[in-house]
Amino acid sequence: MTTTYCTRQAIASIISTPALLSLIDDDADGVESAAEQQFVADAITRAAVKLNSNIGRQYVLSELSTNAWMKWANATLAAALLMKRRGNPLPESIAQDVKEIEELANEIGWGRRSLPEQAPSFDHSAAVTNFRPEIGHSYAPIRVDRQESTGADPVGDRKRNLSGGPILY
Repeated sequence: MTTTYCTRQAIASIISTPALLSLIDDDADGVESAAEQQFVADAITRAAVKLNSNIGRQYVLSELSTNAWMKWANATLAAALLMKRRGNPLPESIAQDVKEIEELANEIGWGRRSLPEQAPSFDHSAAVTNFRPEIGHSYAPIRVDRQESTGADPVGDRKRNLSGGPILY
């Protein structure tokens, strides 16, 4: 299931409720059918998939549900999809917003920019482990030199034999 960030009301706040109705009302009766309501849900999902493909490389998507930029970006991309649905051109303001959103999402995906008002989910800095031979330690003669290594200790049941520690027989 795709993580989405906006609602129908968020799209309506960008293009207005009457405009939203006119974009999905294919039979022009002024009333939404279930199929016409599905157009909005599908647009939200497709817009979120587009965002998630880039943003998901740097952030845990479930942590972004309250991020204001993600909500606005999802709603803007969904509005653009609904506007283009019948082959109509996008208004210049929406087209410019879509361009900015796509550029920032690409930059975030490559790790060159960060999501506005969101702490990073991952530490992508390289971890280096340097080893030191200690022949007196017959149990584990090659041990990790903590003064020259970076990164966190392993988690779970993995063991790390540190240099300079006691000799175990």
